[in-house]
Amino acid sequence: MPTVLAVPITPRNHPHLIGVSLNDLRFGKELRVTVLLIKQANGTFEKLPGAKTTIMPGDWIYFGVPQGEGFLTALDGLDAKLRGGLSGKAPTSNVVKTISSGRFRPFAKKEVLETGTLVEFAVEVDCFKFPEHLGPPAEIGPNGLDLRKHFGINLVGIERPSGKKGEFDVEWFPSATSIVESGNLGLVMREPCADGSSRPIVTDKDLAPLMQINNFTRWSY
Repeated sequence: MPTVLAVPITPRNHPHLIGVSLNDLRFGKELRVTVLLIKQANGTFEKLPGAKTTIMPGDWIYFGVPQGEGFLTALDGLDAKLRGGLSGKAPTSNVVKTISSGRFRPFAKKEVLETGTLVEFAVEVDCFKFPEHLGPPAEIGPNGLDLRKHFGINLVGIERPSGKKGEFDVEWFPSATSIVESGNLGLVMREPCADGSSRPIVTDKDLAPLMQINNFTRWSY
């Protein structure tokens, strides 16, 4: 499973982020970091955070970062932005190493809130299979299916056959230009609960417009 990071936003630790839009923070364009989900102070979730989404006090922001090559660079840049830096690398003083994962150690909730520390989050996902009526391979963003706008689906990953019999590869945190085709699996993040469990963000009802050919043809491309 990929590394997902979470951080609580407070006026004490992040005054420079309060009221700022995700578009202005340029997480994706500068760092290749994806904002996956935002839990707001009232307990509700912003399931499709976009360019116009504004950061507010009490938000918990869940980030997807590049896996493998580029991970440390993205992590340093994200840490710098959270601490008030605009760009470039910065010492990861707010990211604490751990023996268990090699990257982070667990914190008590009080400590996380007081320090604004990035913490590693164990992501859980659901999946669905792209239907046969999908047609030719298509981008998932505005130049293709536009899954977010037309279907309310925010992919956290795409599973495709690797070319070797019975084996598959996963592209984590796909970009708008990532390609899907019939038979690929779309992976969607589950909503984390306070008790450590999770619940689905995307339901069968949500998927119906994609799965039912009569509805799907409305979004021809």
